[in-house]
Amino acid sequence: ISGNGIMGGSVSTRPITLISTFAKQAETYFRNMLKDPKGTNALAEKMPAFDHYQEKDIQNLLEFLKSFP
Repeated sequence: ISGNGIMGGSVSTRPITLISTFAKQAETYFRNMLKDPKGTNALAEKMPAFDHYQEKDIQNLLEFLKSFP
């Protein structure tokens, strides 16, 4: 996370609070974005696929993101 609350470096312009909301309220969408970002959202041109993440990795990431207010 950069100093301005943006997560994803030069790839994302979404603030951590929005990403946290996706993790909390749209978990299926969030999971799909991790595995196949371009297939889930055509605007996700720069985001790489994280299809190598194991279920435990995804669970840990979700828990981290859900901890944000």
